[in-house]
Amino acid sequence: GLQFLDVFEYISTHFEWQVNPVSHDIFVKTKLLEIPPDIVAEEYGLTRNSVNNRNMRTKAWLNKEYKKMSRQP
Repeated sequence: GLQFLDVFEYISTHFEWQVNPVSHDIFVKTKLLEIPPDIVAEEYGLTRNSVNNRNMRTKAWLNKEYKKMSRQP
């Protein structure tokens, strides 16, 4: 089966990240590098809530793309 990092690597090359590189960076920093959301928020001039919302939207998008990929032969 597909592993998260396989999916992330595949998806990282697609259009969504090019459209919204800040969301990509925030997701990588908070989820993969485990930098606390407060620190990331300060770096980007955002609130903690904004960082968390971006991560929720990114995660929903990743799940949708994962489902598309898992249906492919």
